[in-house]
Amino acid sequence: MVSKRLVAGATALAIATWGTIVAGSLAMSQAGATEYPVWDQVAQCESGGNWSINTGNGYYGGVQFSLSTWAAFGGREYAYYPHHASKEQQIAIARRTLAVQGPGAWPTCSVKAGLTKENGGADRDAQPEGDGGSTPAPAPSDELTVNGDLDRPTIIAMQEWVGTTPDGIWGPATTRALQTKVGVSVDGVRGPETNRGVQRTVGATVDGIWGPATTRALQTYLNNLG
Repeated sequence: MVSKRLVAGATALAIATWGTIVAGSLAMSQAGATEYPVWDQVAQCESGGNWSINTGNGYYGGVQFSLSTWAAFGGREYAYYPHHASKEQQIAIARRTLAVQGPGAWPTCSVKAGLTKENGGADRDAQPEGDGGSTPAPAPSDELTVNGDLDRPTIIAMQEWVGTTPDGIWGPATTRALQTKVGVSVDGVRGPETNRGVQRTVGATVDGIWGPATTRALQTYLNNLG
């Protein structure tokens, strides 16, 4: 007859072994989730830790990418705008940026967070952690709706095109940038001359009157730029 002591010992060993396996698996899972925790600190400094933020200042997402940097390092594999991408996708592009530009790409927050190429996982070919980041976001989700409405997304896209602050508010600064872009007199005042310049550029009927048809042509033109 097998002694109770032997049975108890075997049971204890089995429980201990299983506990070690579970604990090890959990530790590996947690390590994967926090492989580069310094990016959370950078994001906290840059955006208050909000990976979906767009304040209209020309910088987007958790670590505040400009559109040019986001595009240059392959961010549009995932989304047109950085703040539309997942946290994991944003970190992947941040790691690519870090590999080329170094911590100085975030001059203030890299110092506060203690970011280095080593702890930030600098890698020109970095990919998002986990399965969720492997599939690019579909391009149409970031396209303008061609509806003839001069709405905020259309104005923001136009502002990005002409190189002014993309805040969705059409004021004199936006008009001046638009006038420069389409090659007409720069006075900050929207009028027939400006309208005709835009119409010629976007392929609308050139009549100097900005109506829904001109806006639709602009929306189509801006979508095609992407």
